[in-house]
Amino acid sequence: MFLPGPTRDEIDAIKRGSCRFGLMVVELVIFFLYDFGGKIDGDATYTIHAVPVTEQVPPSTINPGQQALLHVILIDATTGIIKALRVVSLSANMSAALHGAINNQINDPFEFNIKRHDEVIARIHHDFTMKRMFKEALTTTEITKVKEN
Repeated sequence: MFLPGPTRDEIDAIKRGSCRFGLMVVELVIFFLYDFGGKIDGDATYTIHAVPVTEQVPPSTINPGQQALLHVILIDATTGIIKALRVVSLSANMSAALHGAINNQINDPFEFNIKRHDEVIARIHHDFTMKRMFKEALTTTEITKVKEN
């Protein structure tokens, strides 16, 4: 994630704060939602068809109960310097839902249309607050604050 001149509070929120993730899918567009302790929130959209064919990699098989790891990297957008790193485990339910959503995109026979894809994203960003997006999410994962040693 890129933030211009992240504050100490934002860096600490990424490194150690409570965080929440959610998954929302609209017309096959994946919205990966995030909230780091109320300091940083937003979404990252994903559609495998927007990735060049030579770079498309289907998700690995996920076994029942298996948890995917999410690597969070905070980069100062003005300097390009990495300010925070964190690895979190998504819940087994969210891991399976995310893998399933990507596989649904792969298996959908539609012809990808970047204009339609962008319209879906614009509509959701216009019509939904982050609070509503989390409420509408297929699944969510909450991670508690990292304890200081």
